[in-house]
Amino acid sequence: MALDRPTLLCALGLALVLEAVPYFLFAEKMPRYFRTMAAMPPRALRLVAALMLALGLGLVALGRA
Repeated sequence: MALDRPTLLCALGLALVLEAVPYFLFAEKMPRYFRTMAAMPPRALRLVAALMLALGLGLVALGRA
């Protein structure tokens, strides 16, 4: 699988767009969200991150198949 520059830039741009959407749509709620996350134990944060990572990799694999 060759990864060319336009594909990489497109993927990076899409990641930035997806990261910005919650901040744009829910700017007022973000501080409360961050306080909630800060109160979570590290194990719970890692579990959520691992699930999101697995889902993301699965979607990438599905899209590339």
